[in-house]
Amino acid sequence: MNLRCIIVDDEPLARKGLAEDILETGFIEIAGIAENAMQAIEMIAKTEPDLIFLDIEMPHITGIDFFRNLANPPKVIFTTAFENYALQGFELDMLDYLLKPISFDRFLKACNKAHDYFLQHCRAKLMKRADFDRQIALYSRRLDEYIADFLTLDQPVVQTNKRVRFNRITGHVVSGAIGRLDMIPSGGFAERR
Repeated sequence: MNLRCIIVDDEPLARKGLAEDILETGFIEIAGIAENAMQAIEMIAKTEPDLIFLDIEMPHITGIDFFRNLANPPKVIFTTAFENYALQGFELDMLDYLLKPISFDRFLKACNKAHDYFLQHCRAKLMKRADFDRQIALYSRRLDEYIADFLTLDQPVVQTNKRVRFNRITGHVVSGAIGRLDMIPSGGFAERR
């Protein structure tokens, strides 16, 4: 499973270094590279990445403020030379926080963490899908039973020789010879005389 990412950093050397390291991982592909937050907004809309490698100190808007204002943000790994933003990053549910200069070992650890996160996320979605499919199968069987009951309308309602025609799906008496049956609030029937 390859993750799609974008790099957002105002420093050309940092963008180049991140791009080279990303290519080394073998499981992350670069969907785009942006020099600032404005370019990143467009890129996120077009490429729908799984992950952003986001610098924090950039001109016009910080990476923290930029990320905080995204409507449906992808997961983020912050890349910065400043450690004082780490708490804010954790509050934004970041995957990792990398301090520049970033060693490849530390970078790879963050990438593996992202990969594991997305594998677990995909497994959870598959489990939900399997549960959904089981629920659909159960409801389908129940619907088949209701249809079978509907097709056999002669069902005894009270202990007597006489029978009434009764639709189990709607709960209405179709016809009968026991007297008049009315539906009562509890969902049952009461005989009227």
